[in-house]
Amino acid sequence: MAMKPEPPRCLLCDGPWTGTETHRSRGLHPYCYREMRTAGRLDEFPILRYRLPPKSRQLLPRMTVKCHGAPDCENRSRPMYERNPAASTFRCAECQYTFRTTGGYDPRLLPRYDVSLPPMERVRYWLDPDNRSKFRGVPTPFVRPGGPEGDCLIWQRVLGGNTRQMATGNNYPKVHWYKRQERVHRIVYSVLNDIPLKELLVVDHSCEQKPCINPAHLGAETLASNTAGRIRTMRHDRLWNDPDALRARLSELEQAT
Repeated sequence: MAMKPEPPRCLLCDGPWTGTETHRSRGLHPYCYREMRTAGRLDEFPILRYRLPPKSRQLLPRMTVKCHGAPDCENRSRPMYERNPAASTFRCAECQYTFRTTGGYDPRLLPRYDVSLPPMERVRYWLDPDNRSKFRGVPTPFVRPGGPEGDCLIWQRVLGGNTRQMATGNNYPKVHWYKRQERVHRIVYSVLNDIPLKELLVVDHSCEQKPCINPAHLGAETLASNTAGRIRTMRHDRLWNDPDALRARLSELEQAT
């Protein structure tokens, strides 16, 4: 908005402009302006203003800013001016939420992060001992190396089983899989071998460690073969734990030969 050149005299009283009677508005003295405003006659005097055409502004160059949150974050912001102070410290919405929730920019620490992954990637995410996620408020890996020979991948989260198994700690790991609770070792074998869970037979542990989900230690068997192998294992353990029973078994084998 800009003023037109003011008239040489007041449009109402035709008086000149002085130091005390300066130009008020609409070409009137301040006193004349108040008088016409009180009388409701301001519309009889022209508005001595007009709108200038918008000035052509030279826009600053814009750039696409990279998120400065997680090192491997591929999110991009909306274009920003190069001189915008926020361009050097920009964080995308996902990184901001991750920082508020976990105190860092690692999205793997978010609750239920693995649920958002496809089945194959989710299983491989479990099998990596370096991957952690919050479990009962503490960042915990899904698996840890263990077992008699140290090559097992022992599940570190929810374990389920009957009362005897829970008491002895020899129970199977469980997880929610597509709105159902399934045993983790069955899911691992099913996904890696592309066999539906409904068609999968009994999955046996060659290492005899039920919390283990190492794919190299898993194999599909029938219920009869799995039961027979378990009986043989129990007999073997009983013999080695009972020297008298072991001597009796060895004498039976010698007599049979």
